[in-house]
This record gives sequence, structure tokens and C-alpha cells, in this order.
Amino acid sequence: MTPLPEKPQDGHHIASDQQQDDSRSAELVPMTTCDLQQPLWGLKQKKMGPVAVAVSGGVDSAVAAMLLKRAGHDLFGIFMRNWDESEETGNQNCSVEEDYRDAKRVCEHLSIPLYEADFVDQYWNRVFSHFVAQYSKGLTPNPDLECNRSIKFDALLNHAQGLGAERIATGHYARLEPSTDGRPVQLLKGLDRNKDQSYFLASVPAQALQHFMFPLGELTKPVVRAMAEEEGLSSASRRSSAGLCFIGRRNFSDFIAGYVEPIPARYIGVNTGKDLGECINLAAMTWGQRAGIGGLPHRCYIVGKDVPNRIVYVADGGAGHDHPALLSRTALLHTPQWIAGEAPGQLRQGLPLHCSFKARYRQADKTCLIAAASSKASEAGQVDMGVSAASEFQPSQYSRLLKDDMTDQDTLLHVRFDEPLQSVTPDQAFVMYHGDVCLGSALVQHSGPTEYERDSGTKVCQGR
Repeated sequence: MTPLPEKPQDGHHIASDQQQDDSRSAELVPMTTCDLQQPLWGLKQKKMGPVAVAVSGGVDSAVAAMLLKRAGHDLFGIFMRNWDESEETGNQNCSVEEDYRDAKRVCEHLSIPLYEADFVDQYWNRVFSHFVAQYSKGLTPNPDLECNRSIKFDALLNHAQGLGAERIATGHYARLEPSTDGRPVQLLKGLDRNKDQSYFLASVPAQALQHFMFPLGELTKPVVRAMAEEEGLSSASRRSSAGLCFIGRRNFSDFIAGYVEPIPARYIGVNTGKDLGECINLAAMTWGQRAGIGGLPHRCYIVGKDVPNRIVYVADGGAGHDHPALLSRTALLHTPQWIAGEAPGQLRQGLPLHCSFKARYRQADKTCLIAAASSKASEAGQVDMGVSAASEFQPSQYSRLLKDDMTDQDTLLHVRFDEPLQSVTPDQAFVMYHGDVCLGSALVQHSGPTEYERDSGTKVCQGR
């Protein structure tokens, strides 16, 4: 059995790292294909109609199709075109035409038909335009969740059903628990914790998920690649894609400069209050990122942004990633998307809910209390949440956004972390879990006062 590679340190990603190099996928001990039995994947279900497989040209979707083919399903592939490269250049590592050729080779190998689906307009209008709008406001959007919700689990679903598909399969590392006793289908984490992609599916409603299959949910990436090699699939040795699908391996700053004008700003140290120099583009900076400031004796990290006043705050006290200005105990969330179609019962009753969460992909599971910001329940007030504790959830003075980014109070959630959390980032997805079950997601509105503000008695700015 081949030894697993060591897991490297995560790099910074401005908006997304849904698709990563599979060298990280190593937490579970890999099995050989002979160790696996067909029932493991739950693919031999009752007789069903045709299954459409979203074939991207990569190894994951190829193996998903292969497993379904072996299980005896009537299959056809769909290749999605979400991005038009004809109007821009420089994307040498994420070619749609190359992807299509790889997808075609996979389907020919498996003797299944392949259809093309053009979702360029839908992707531009429903995903990319919103991404650009939020980015231009100094936020850090993650388009992958909206791409899944609006394109793969909506536009693709409708397209596949129009072609006669009863189910749609993808190469996601996640699992589904079938609907029982009136309970909707549940989304579960993939068993390979290093490749689990439930985070990116957390805004997809159960109503859509019930039509999908995830054949790779109980497999590890090393096993998937080994199975592809054993089958002789052309994508077996293909390098995994990285970053946003419309950027590929290009430099993010170079790409986004074609769509958003830079926002000049100033770096200000939170310890000294000193002006530390010019920031070329406030929009390209995000919470927790290393600030590229020359001439300082130590590394400085970004603790927040004052977008209206064009200030990027950095921790200049020499503590690096351990600086207390990077840590918060509370946060405010908006626009919750519950997979079941409604909030958990405790939240609907105004009671706090204790659950685990991820505030960014690949973050280790943390725990927190969540309550509706509008809750008047005494139980919420006893833990300084709900309407009686609004001051606790005022934004950090290092996190000031534009006024049109504020959200109606009735849709907000208060979050109190069991332990201070590092670099809580506005507009990133906050995904909630109960064990392996994904409850849903919300977007970070802002972090509460940082530990540095609390310790130093710094007055939190109330005006926004």
C-alpha cells in the first residue's frame, strides 16, 4: 500500500479553494479497489430511470460515472460550459475545450453518450456578476456555494430532467441520507475528511438534493485515483484543478483587475495607530492575509477593513497570527439557507442552538451557540444573545462596511463561539453541522469586537 503524502500547510485563497490538489486528501487510510464492496457506495438501489452524470473531464466525475456504469445504471454524461473564454485570454491552465476533450474521452471509454449544456449566461447573471459586485465593495465573496445552488443543482437539474434523467450524479465528496418518515433528505459530510465538500453544498435545498447521487461520498481521493488508473481512464493522472473555475491557476489579482477597478487605501497599525504606507487595492485584501508591507521587522496580518474610509488595519505588534486583534468571540450572520427548508426547531422557538461549524473551507470543526437576533426568549438573554444583547454583536471597529451591505434585522443570526475564532471574514460562508449532518449555511455580516479591543478597552465604533 502506497504511503500517504504529508498534508501541506493551507495557502491563502482570496475567495475559494473548493477544488484543491489531491495530495492533501490523506486523513483516511486508503483502500485498494479489491477492499471495496459494491454496497459501500449504495449504488445498487431499486430500479430507476436514466442517470445523468456531470462529467467535467476530471478524475472525480470520471470515477463517479464508472461506478454507476458498473452498478448497471442507464447513464449519459453532461458537460457544463459555465465560462466563455473567447473574450478573455491568459487562462492556459483551465481551458474549457481541453476539459471537454477529456470528458469526451471518459465517456467514450465507458461507452456512454455525452451532451453539452451551455450555462454561460446563467453563470454570469446568477454567480459571477454578484461575485464582482461584492468584491468591488471590499468583501470576500465565495462564488462556489452560489454556483452549486444556482447552476449545478438548479440549471443542471432542470436540463438533465429535460433529457429524461431521473437522477443526477456528481463527483462531490459528500453523502446523502435518504428521506424517511416525512423528514427531507439530509446532506452528510464525506468520509474523507480532507476532501469533504459538504461546505460547498450547504446552501442547496433538500428539494434539489433528493434528485442527486454522490458515488464518491464514502471513498478517499487516493482510492478514487487508484480506481481510475486500474480502469485505464484518461483522467487518472490529470492534475486536479485549483481555485475558482473561471480563474484556474492564474494570478487572482491579474484576473480580477479586468473587471474591478483597484481601490487605493492606507495601511494603519492597530497597535501604534501609525500610517504604515499605501495599500494598492483594498478590495484584494482579506481578513487574516499577510500584508505586503516592506521595511517592518516582522510579518503583519490584516485584521479588518474600513471600506468607507479606505483603511486596511494590520496587526503591527509583532505577534503574527496570534495577535488578539485577529480573534473574535462573536459574529453576526445573514441570509441563512437551511437545507431542510426551515431553521432547526430550537431556533424557530427562539432558543439558542449549540452546533459545530466551519467559517471557511478546510477549517477544523469548531463549536458555537447560535440564536436569532430577534429572539426575545429568556434562554437567549441568559447567554447574552437575542434582542437583549444587541451591543454584544456590534461590529469590530476594524470591520466597517458600506451601508448598503447591511441586512434586515429579522433575518440575522447571533453567533457566540465557544473559543475565540481567528479572522472572521465578512461575506464568507458560515456552515453549520449537527455531527455529520449539514444543517445549512449563512453569510458572515461582520465579526464582533476583537480580543484586542476587549483587552485594551477600545471603544467599538457604533456608526456605520
